[in-house]
Amino acid sequence: MEEPLSYEELLRYAQQNISDANKVFEPQASFSLYDAASPYYGNQMQAQYEAASAYADQLAKTPYPRVTIPQSYYEQVVRKAPIVIQEEPPILYRQKNIIGQQSPADFEKWHIEYGKNKADLAKYANWNINELSQEEVSKNLLPYWRDALEHEAGHIGDYLIKFNPSTLFQGEQKVSPSALTDYGYMSEEGHLVTGLGKVQREHYAMTGKRFESPREFKEFIFNLAKSQDFEEEISSFSAEARRALRPQIENAKHVKKYYDALEKWQNSQGLFKKQKERPSIQGNPELLEKSAELIPALVQVDMQRKQQQA
Repeated sequence: MEEPLSYEELLRYAQQNISDANKVFEPQASFSLYDAASPYYGNQMQAQYEAASAYADQLAKTPYPRVTIPQSYYEQVVRKAPIVIQEEPPILYRQKNIIGQQSPADFEKWHIEYGKNKADLAKYANWNINELSQEEVSKNLLPYWRDALEHEAGHIGDYLIKFNPSTLFQGEQKVSPSALTDYGYMSEEGHLVTGLGKVQREHYAMTGKRFESPREFKEFIFNLAKSQDFEEEISSFSAEARRALRPQIENAKHVKKYYDALEKWQNSQGLFKKQKERPSIQGNPELLEKSAELIPALVQVDMQRKQQQA
């Protein structure tokens, strides 16, 4: 039995056959999220792993953490899953631990059709419709195909990460209409891990530094929210990372207004000061805060552990 292709070999195979729609595309490959993400971190994997793991442990000891990241999550990151080529769109078959993916030719057709005829769904999935034009999909086919694999690999262990309910922004406090906004597919808890993991990896690859604290991530998102053209600001990220960033930025626009109003209101309170009405919640502060607590823990495991589990 032939040894399955590595992740790098799979991408080379795709590159070599991507323009030949008539050739049967059936690579035998198996890979983990570690394999898909390792190029972002290079020889810094061990140090980044230790920092992320220590952060997860520290977060668990804080009062009322919004996110719980067990050490078993890091073990799942190195769990390999075989890839099967299918006609249906990309998906992780979690019970079987198999990643289903289309051939590049079918993937290209599906994306272009999605952009043409399902614009509302595409917008809900946090795509910029221009990214799904025939020209853009064809030009970026291999990166899009690769990012879909990375997305599904990100789901392998994400079920272990738990988001804990918070009462900080609940109760009788009034809310503005923006607080009822649905920010889309990539803002759902089931996609925060794989989406923000992608952002974390690319941020590290571009800057040499990952988000190491919730404060750093919130400052980054608030700065983007202030930009007159945040799409231009995030253009150096991949389309997949941009999908994860868009709902965070749109939400942050409202949350920042609420936080500023809340700070002003809190400063106005005092024994001899008039008690003004507490400002209404704007945006979804919980989405921002749990994302900010989560992202410092999203980094890959060390090579030694990978070799032990291979």
